[in-house]
Amino acid sequence: MLSSLKQTGSNVLVIFLALLLIVVCSTAAYGQESAWDKSLRDCKTAYQEARYVEAKRMFDAALKEAEKAGPADSRFGGRLIALVRVIEPEGEYQDAERLLKRALTIFDKEPGPNNRDLVDCLEALAGVSLSQGEVTAAGQFFQRALETAEKAPVPNSHDVVVCLKGLGDVSHNHQHLAEAEMLYKRALAIAERAPDPNSRDVLQCLEGLVGLYREQGQYDAAEPLYKRALTIDRNAFRGK
Repeated sequence: MLSSLKQTGSNVLVIFLALLLIVVCSTAAYGQESAWDKSLRDCKTAYQEARYVEAKRMFDAALKEAEKAGPADSRFGGRLIALVRVIEPEGEYQDAERLLKRALTIFDKEPGPNNRDLVDCLEALAGVSLSQGEVTAAGQFFQRALETAEKAPVPNSHDVVVCLKGLGDVSHNHQHLAEAEMLYKRALAIAERAPDPNSRDVLQCLEGLVGLYREQGQYDAAEPLYKRALTIDRNAFRGK
C-alpha cells in the first residue's frame, strides 16, 4: 500500500511539474507576443507622428521581434504582413516588397487549398506592385491570388472580389477596356451577393466602373453608378 501511494505521489508530482512547465512556457510565449504587439504599435505611432528616423529604428526592432516566431512559422509570415500594413502607406514600397516576398516563401509551403494567408500575401504584393507602377507584376499576383482563393472549399467572397477588381484595374491600365468592364461587373455581382450590399467591396467595384465609363464618354452609364457609390460612401462616413 505504501509503495502504491508513493508511486501515486510520484505520478502526481510528475503531472504537476508537467503542468507547471506548460504554464511557464505559455507565459513566456504570451510575453513574446506582447513584446511584438508593443513594437508594432510603437512603429506605427512613430510613422503617424512623422518621427521617421525613430520610426525606422522601431521598424528594425519590430522585425527582430517578428523573427522570434521562427523563420518558417506562419505566425512570422503574418507578422511580416502586419509590418507591411504599417510601412506601405508611408511609401516604403521596397521594404514592403522585401517583407512580403519573405512571407510568400513561408505561405507557399503551407499545405491545403484553404490558404487565406497565401491569398492575403499575394494581394498585398499586387498592391505594392501597383504602387510602384509595376502593373504587369501586379496582374500576375492578382491572378495567382484569385486562383488560390477559388480553390478553397468555400471561397471567401471578399478575396475573390478584391482579386477581380484588381485584375480589372490592370486591364483598365492596359486599355483592355472590354475586359476591364467584364471583370468589374463580375466583382460587383459577387460583392452584391454578400450579406452587406452596401459594403466597401461594392463601393470599389462601382468606382471602377464609373471611371471606366467616364473615360469612354459613357456618362449616362456612369451617372447612376456614381450616385449609388456616393450614397454608400456617405452612409459609411456617417456610421463612423
